[in-house]
Amino acid sequence: MLRFAKFIAALGLFAVPFSSQAQEESCTSNFLVTSKLECVSCGIQKAHGNVPSEKFLALLGFAAQHYYSGLNPHERDVDSVAAMNGFYQHVIQQVQAYGYCVGVKVKPNGDLTDKKAYDKVSTNMLDLVYPSITGSRSRVRDGEYNGPLTGDQMKKMVKHFGFKNEDDVKTMFQDDFWRTTTPAQRQKHFRTYAEKSGVVNGSDDGDNLKECLKQLKNLHTGTTDFNLNSPNEANQKFCKTVAGECGIASSFCMGNTAPAPVPASSSGNNQPVRRNLYNSTNSSTATGAH
Repeated sequence: MLRFAKFIAALGLFAVPFSSQAQEESCTSNFLVTSKLECVSCGIQKAHGNVPSEKFLALLGFAAQHYYSGLNPHERDVDSVAAMNGFYQHVIQQVQAYGYCVGVKVKPNGDLTDKKAYDKVSTNMLDLVYPSITGSRSRVRDGEYNGPLTGDQMKKMVKHFGFKNEDDVKTMFQDDFWRTTTPAQRQKHFRTYAEKSGVVNGSDDGDNLKECLKQLKNLHTGTTDFNLNSPNEANQKFCKTVAGECGIASSFCMGNTAPAPVPASSSGNNQPVRRNLYNSTNSSTATGAH
């Protein structure tokens, strides 16, 4: 019945609320809580009504820790306000520039399907993915990191994220001029490498990464919030919403990179889930959704 209701609603014959679907989808999970990415996920849902891919947020957290010189990989003190703010700021700046994908396949018009895609971190990979983001070997207790990932562990990590090798991940996410570039310039850098052939591997993880990268490209060209060819107030509003959910100052959304703590808002309060990726809450137009 729910599947039929979705179909009818997509046709626009009459309005059918997706309340049961919204209750099933949540912006939080055990992994997102322990990896400190919950507020980013819930901020995106609050801003756009979509639940972002857990795996994509894990990839951004991994990239922030390993390829951004402004952080101290593997040694982040999760109890340090300054360290956590720096981590949140960089992950949010990545989302501001790159956008986000959802965990299911998306139709050309933006409608979400029920087919899983770049969805969640595999259970058998949690003990590698978690410490690569948080600096802790334990998925329960913080501060137990015992050193960087080995070469073989890094290969498994990269494969799980859908890439052929670590150099591809590093090239895509490492931006030596990050602190002095705009969201539009960061997006251009990302797209230059994300659209190169031969980046993804031939596994199911690679196919799902392709789907995620396709969704990101469509967000860049088909929505107001992430079309950064000109100054974009909608993009800044999106960034500020996510920053607010993480309890950090949002001045960096305007180009200021110095974060400062502000009272945290409550995360994990689920919003009604939208069933279209490109017609988002903040977007006033969505040229790619027609």
